[in-house]
Amino acid sequence: MAKGKSPETEEALDAEHRATTALVVDVALREGSLLARRAISHKLAGGDFKGSKRGKLPRASLTKRVAAATLARLAARSVPGTLVVAGGLVAKALFDRRRNRRNAGEAADE
Repeated sequence: MAKGKSPETEEALDAEHRATTALVVDVALREGSLLARRAISHKLAGGDFKGSKRGKLPRASLTKRVAAATLARLAARSVPGTLVVAGGLVAKALFDRRRNRRNAGEAADE
């Protein structure tokens, strides 16, 4: 114990320190995830959503946004949920790639 401080004062300072640390961690996690999301969006879309026309994506409908939020929650809650969601995303990416190749082949034939 430090000289001149009562145990109650030290406990109060310790609790305040824990609360401050929790706040800093919360802000860091939120901002870190926001920065990661922006970086991934920029990389995948080829531009910034706010400033650039090159990477401009249309706004998703309410149904698509709700579905995305539901899938994100499912993936975050359990490992099997994560595997199901990741498997679905991989299957969709492969399906889209195959469909694009097929459409490009039909366009070249014409």
